[in-house]
Amino acid sequence: MARVYLLEAQFPEVSGIEKLFSKLDLDLDGKFVAIKVHMGELRNVTYVKPFYVRKVVEMVRECGGEPFVTDTTTLYGLMRADALGYYKVAAAHGFVAEHLGCPVLIADGLRGEDGVLVRIEANAETELKEIEVARLIYESDAMVVVSHATGHGATAFGGALKNVGMGCVTKRGKAAQHEVTKPLFDRERCDGCGRCAKHCAYNAIRDDFEIDMEKCVGCGLCIGLCRQGARFTTREMKESLQRRIAEAACGVLRKFDDVAFLNFLVDVTEACDCAATLPPLCRNIGVLASKDPVAIDKCSIDLIRKAAGRDVFASFDVDPEVQVRHAAALGLGSLEYELVQI
Repeated sequence: MARVYLLEAQFPEVSGIEKLFSKLDLDLDGKFVAIKVHMGELRNVTYVKPFYVRKVVEMVRECGGEPFVTDTTTLYGLMRADALGYYKVAAAHGFVAEHLGCPVLIADGLRGEDGVLVRIEANAETELKEIEVARLIYESDAMVVVSHATGHGATAFGGALKNVGMGCVTKRGKAAQHEVTKPLFDRERCDGCGRCAKHCAYNAIRDDFEIDMEKCVGCGLCIGLCRQGARFTTREMKESLQRRIAEAACGVLRKFDDVAFLNFLVDVTEACDCAATLPPLCRNIGVLASKDPVAIDKCSIDLIRKAAGRDVFASFDVDPEVQVRHAAALGLGSLEYELVQI
């Protein structure tokens, strides 16, 4: 049974992160340590704030590691679609070396194409057989995964597994996962506004608003932009995406002996930090820490449901636990956990 540590607080203090980190017993001496974060899209304010990340940097150094803060470019075509745009967003949100005390590096290169192809070796059958891991993450010796637990339109929940599976790979790695979520189109709902076509980075939407499936990568931006609900995916598509996220996470994590996970259960919103800020789904709970990505995500889902007093994930029309159950079957961790308050 995995241990998950909880710092319960409506507004977690930075000093509490130190207490959590000390419970994880990491061997980081002399190692390059990737601190994986999501620095938020420019219109979002609920991402994990850099003053928390700075404390993680300090703790990694105290354990003898050499840290850098990192993320990868996005598949959809907004500001973080290339490294230069992402660095602008990072600076706007306070993720700069002068504040964090270590370099901020986009792990998959200038255009999101710099990676290493790895074979996925798992304890169960997988839909993906290989995944392209972002080069700087692949070349690291250890990793600390700092995740903001949120809802998500395609997966119902996003936490540690999604931060690794989707967030630690190149654009090709993301496209391999999103191959199963190329949107369906309800012509009767379409009002011809053209927003989807205007913002599609892949020119995959034709003049008649049908989708060119050869060009589409399934990034889902058009679904988020469509106010009429004319672009959509099915439950089966969402479940397949969840399984592929778990499989990609398996490919990333197999190379590491030392990985720690911090899930921030504050400002838990309906959409991830790629989207505009939305109202919270429940009260702030605190911060979780574990060395088990399955247990920490299962615990996060359980605590969010409990704090909300209802199943806040029901409206997503997909079970958020598909990803954690599949990750457990792959051998990434345990669905059973012991929750330890500090």
